Amino acid sequence: KAYSFLEEYRAEEFEKLMEAKQRLQQLRKKRPKDSMIAAQEDEITKEIKRRVQQDKQRRHIGRLQDAERVLKAEERQKVKETGKVPYFHRKKAARQLLVEKKKKEATPAKKLK
Repeated sequence: KAYSFLEEYRAEEFEKLMEAKQRLQQLRKKRPKDSMIAAQEDEITKEIKRRVQQDKQRRHIGRLQDAERVLKAEERQKVKETGKVPYFHRKKAARQLLVEKKKKEATPAKKLK
């Protein structure tokens, strides 16, 4: 939340990379034998793929952290209400919660088709 402006910067940088790639593709059509342009285009393509993968990983980690928070909150609530002995879930439980949530979200979409 505090560093949400960084996401905006990342999005702007990604757009600039995409524009640069398009410009290089146009230049490459004009001068197909220029190896310098091809090298730059390859470099930018690799950077774009790396950024996409990082964003995917960030989203996944965020979902995992949310699932862990939910588990911890439920456990705290149970301890408070019933006085049960606290149980500290492992990360595997959070991953399983994510998988179950994905399955629940996926099944209605499949039924509609």
